[in-house]
Amino acid sequence: MTVTDKSPSPVIRRIKASDGPKAILRILGEDGCAVIQDALSLELIQRLNRETEPQLGKGGGQQDDDWINEGHRMKTKYLSSLPVHSKSFRDEILNQPLIHEICEGTFREESGDYWLTKATIIEIGPEGSDAGSGYRLSMVLMSSSV
Repeated sequence: MTVTDKSPSPVIRRIKASDGPKAILRILGEDGCAVIQDALSLELIQRLNRETEPQLGKGGGQQDDDWINEGHRMKTKYLSSLPVHSKSFRDEILNQPLIHEICEGTFREESGDYWLTKATIIEIGPEGSDAGSGYRLSMVLMSSSV
């Protein structure tokens, strides 16, 4: 992350997917994170939303257990196991060449391979409510050597 005189708080750098995996890997190596713009088409995101909304509408993985909800907003919805719930996620997002190239560049030399360990949509609501810890849709990758 970048810290400057104008921005004393860390700033997550943004990079376009079209800049390619080498440029993205450079920023990931320097900062540990990056926002990759235009990695998925609007149509693909809309399909993912259509495929997962019915399950999120049922409450997704929302928990009634107070211990689990501690630190989370009660209106937050979770939907894990995205490959089960979304053909678009399973067939298109997981098979994005850019994602594979980034994973190869990140994990291959050190670990030999990589595995998707969790894919969850976390929807914070209702609109206008405090986002709490600031969860976002993310894919968490873990190397096979862990």
